[in-house]
Amino acid sequence: MKEILNYIKLYTGCDEHALKRIEVMLEPRLTPKIIEKVVHVDRVLTRAKKPKVTLNVWSEQYFLDNNTSFKYINQRRRIQEIVDLRNTYVKNAYLNGFRPMEIARYLGRNHATILHSISK
Repeated sequence: MKEILNYIKLYTGCDEHALKRIEVMLEPRLTPKIIEKVVHVDRVLTRAKKPKVTLNVWSEQYFLDNNTSFKYINQRRRIQEIVDLRNTYVKNAYLNGFRPMEIARYLGRNHATILHSISK
């Protein structure tokens, strides 16, 4: 407390009477508190560098490798299997370096939907 008052005196030029009044105002507020913040991170997604192929070419290969199609993944239905496949597609596209806006344009969706899929 004395160190704080010394700094106040040094920077403001207060006299002893003013410092005593300041000390009374600060006393109850300077009780030490221990604050511990725990942050849990499951994993951090890092995007690859800019891809060498277009999203169309990459998507065609992805659909062939995963035995699915654009038409199946891009249905406007909320069936769990379709949603999981779409989220996996979006996440893989993002990890391969494609921007959320590109993916959104390709799927005909809002970029916020794509960002939500990436976080899922």
